[in-house]
Amino acid sequence: MTLFSISSIYQQDGWSSTLAVTKVFCYKDFVKQIYDLGCRNIVVAGLPPVGCLAVQMTVRLENPMNRQCLENQNSDARSYNKKLVKLLPKIQVELPRSKLVYADIYQPLMDMITHPQQYGIVETTVGCCGTGVLGLSLFCNSVISACGNPSQFVFWDSVHPTQKVYQQLAKYIVKEVVPKLLPN
Repeated sequence: MTLFSISSIYQQDGWSSTLAVTKVFCYKDFVKQIYDLGCRNIVVAGLPPVGCLAVQMTVRLENPMNRQCLENQNSDARSYNKKLVKLLPKIQVELPRSKLVYADIYQPLMDMITHPQQYGIVETTVGCCGTGVLGLSLFCNSVISACGNPSQFVFWDSVHPTQKVYQQLAKYIVKEVVPKLLPN
């Protein structure tokens, strides 16, 4: 499930508890399918701060000069992640010789959004490519071009992070998550 599919199912009133639990159990089925294919070490990533995706701020935009993360959506993402963290040990018990490791992408991404200057980032609320409601990379063309310096943006378009942000997330995963996969 991609960030886009997660954000597109988000309703105006947020995820109901039932929907969040349903989505967590979709992970359970998916992990079991991967296990059945022979995988034993599995990293499961949580949700990002969905309310900080440029597309979410655009859709809920009330004041174009005051783009802010949507706390209700971020709260739901945190709630979902907590449920997922609690579920992983239960799944691991059911899968002999498996090792399931949670990758928290919420906090590192939120840190880049709330402390952009520490990462050399200037823009956190709009994407580098595209514009307005149609801020998707497919709309980057000869008429609407990408920004001049994508490394100063958190988002490439209204949903996807820039290469710089992905590099930072990769460094975090290598430092904090990969060691948990290694034998003790």
